[in-house]
Amino acid sequence: MASADASQPAKYRTLKSIFHERGQAAARAELARRLEGYSTYTADFMVGDHQLFYVATTDIVDAQQRILQRERDIDALLRVLPSAASQSYLTDLAIRGIIATDEIEGVRTTRKIITDALASENAASKRAREFVSLLEALGTADNIPTTPTAVREVYDRLLEGQLSTQDKPDGKLFRAEPVSILDGSHKPIHRGVMPEEAIKHNISVALKHASDSRVPGLFSAIIAHFMVEYTHPFYDGNGRLGRYLLSAHLAQILNPQTVLTLSATLNAEKKKYYKAFSDVENLLNYAEATPFLRTLLTMLEHAQQDVLAELTAQKKALDKLRHRVSELEETYPKTHKILFLVGQMHLFHDPVGADLKNIAQVLESSEKTARSYLRELEEMGLVHSRRIRRVLHWSLTNQGAQLLELPTHMSDE
Repeated sequence: MASADASQPAKYRTLKSIFHERGQAAARAELARRLEGYSTYTADFMVGDHQLFYVATTDIVDAQQRILQRERDIDALLRVLPSAASQSYLTDLAIRGIIATDEIEGVRTTRKIITDALASENAASKRAREFVSLLEALGTADNIPTTPTAVREVYDRLLEGQLSTQDKPDGKLFRAEPVSILDGSHKPIHRGVMPEEAIKHNISVALKHASDSRVPGLFSAIIAHFMVEYTHPFYDGNGRLGRYLLSAHLAQILNPQTVLTLSATLNAEKKKYYKAFSDVENLLNYAEATPFLRTLLTMLEHAQQDVLAELTAQKKALDKLRHRVSELEETYPKTHKILFLVGQMHLFHDPVGADLKNIAQVLESSEKTARSYLRELEEMGLVHSRRIRRVLHWSLTNQGAQLLELPTHMSDE
């Protein structure tokens, strides 16, 4: 047998592939070797009859380094964005995150549905507003549940008004009865953990692992995600909860822009995402989560690449907008700052617009003065207002967008 090229590391193989090639004894010997390795992490978490473990292989460590370096590149682009553009972009990504996470669950949601909900005072719209605010707050310590009780509280906020009576939790915190995930032919492909005390234990382990300072943060967040999804603590909404918790943990390390983009990546690569779970559960892989970790790190890299490409393009568009507003300054000496503000929001797809307080701050004037300038722009047909939960907000009209040489509309999808 020819020896491997010394310059190329040997491919890290699944225990299942070793079993099929060399038999059970060889697979068990490799399992023992991996469990004793210096780069192996274990957790007090059972997948079937085996303890969950994963190995920080060379390619996984390399991926981690690439991700952290790429975050610095993203940081550099974010730092040059004005605050209005930055906040508008974050809100836009939160909306896209909701659309993507709903699509993963087979629920069709559009941008218009969410933006209408953001503007509504209707109690039925509260879930969308709550979800957007939760996603926008990613990265704050207060947003991370640390106990099973706190996980239930987050679940209630995420799923308020979305659950049928039969799908509401019926245990002390979680579900009290068994639940199975079925494939297309209605055969069970996964059974949630039972009883409720075991669910509570698993959720506690997941939260503890996610915050374990001895484990690199990217690794612990991703593995905790597997633990939550595998446990399946509720009858419905587990995917939304699990991806939210993943986002909250990753946002301690990564930019929220990267984290919010991940949902779209997971949706685009849904088959790989689901296969990564089933591979860990395969009996012949003995609860090894190394390939799962590698797969999700790769998806994180894809999300980062999307953010970098988008920010690079938007920075060019923002520079063009800034130049256009400077050309208009002589014609609109009192109102060009307002045009630049609402232009940024339009460019970064802000669903709400600027309120009077925000506009007065940009103008460094009183709200009375700001209101008079806004009236001028409204009379010229360049901006329009709408009341959002009792507060007026201003956005560009199509005529205003044309003046600033911006696209006049965007898709409601």
